[in-house]
Amino acid sequence: MKGAFRSLVASVSHIGVLPGDNSDQKLKKTLLLISAGMMSLAGIFWGALYLWLGEPTAAMMPIAYSLISWITLLIFARTGEYHFLRKVQLTSSLLLPMLMMVALGGFIASSAVALWSVTAPIGALVFASRKAGAIWFVAFVAGLIGFGVLAPIISPDGASQITPLARSILFVLNISGASLVVLVLMNYFASGQAAALKLVEIERAKVGDLLNQILPPEIAVRMTEGQNHIADHLDEVTILFADIVNFTEMSRRMTAEDLVQCLEEVFSVCDEIADQLNLEKIKTIGDAYMLAGSAPLPQEDHALHVADFARQLHQRLALRPDGLQMRVGIATGPAVGGVIGENKFF
Repeated sequence: MKGAFRSLVASVSHIGVLPGDNSDQKLKKTLLLISAGMMSLAGIFWGALYLWLGEPTAAMMPIAYSLISWITLLIFARTGEYHFLRKVQLTSSLLLPMLMMVALGGFIASSAVALWSVTAPIGALVFASRKAGAIWFVAFVAGLIGFGVLAPIISPDGASQITPLARSILFVLNISGASLVVLVLMNYFASGQAAALKLVEIERAKVGDLLNQILPPEIAVRMTEGQNHIADHLDEVTILFADIVNFTEMSRRMTAEDLVQCLEEVFSVCDEIADQLNLEKIKTIGDAYMLAGSAPLPQEDHALHVADFARQLHQRLALRPDGLQMRVGIATGPAVGGVIGENKFF
């Protein structure tokens, strides 16, 4: 069943789609088209059923719905006018079942056929907006009251040709059929909400990963929780600056690609050692590398860890065949740590 529905969606997914439509608009158009097509087929069945039961006036309503649906579907296929199709479908779904109720003599006499009108506010909620759903629900309740009062006057209960047994069967068919349509539409609505929430979670995870790449994880968590201004006084931290010896002269002799490759290799070594010693990389500028110990969280023996970073860095650089060296400066004392800037902050 699920595979057949997917095949049906795939076969009609291009009908009425305009070049500027986004994925959500395309999906709504496809599902409204399928919904209208299936409801129009159901209308033919209901029209034939009421003709067989001897109610030609009532039978005209679902048959008229089917004709209106096929005409609007043809217009939609040529123009892609989604709003026109939606408005016609919602209006027909709201009014025609209530007109059937009038033709059959009231809510009870019609076996609750007016319940099919509830597909209008549900459809508006799914295919338009929550506000539209509320408006169409008010129209549904008003129509139910108005047509319910009018029905016994225009068509008394005794005029119906439907037997009590057939009426009971129609009760079951009308209630279960309308409920099935509502269930299908709400299932789509729930699926769409779940898909949207999943996309939000994916995007949130991407933002979190990006922040963790830019900022210390503890600071990234505070920002994702809504703390916009972060400024912490740090009683004692150790800061290290390192830069490449004779970098300006070296850069004149190298191509841009070789220079970037060299910096990538050197700073990757710095990142590796910093991670091992639980030190926080602050930033790089040109050939300069800056990190901190005991920031943003306190760390015992942070000065020793930073000094160990410098020792390991010189050992690793000594293995390079090009003789590259780095100067290192270290200072320990109080500092202020914060997130600066609205765009490209650090």
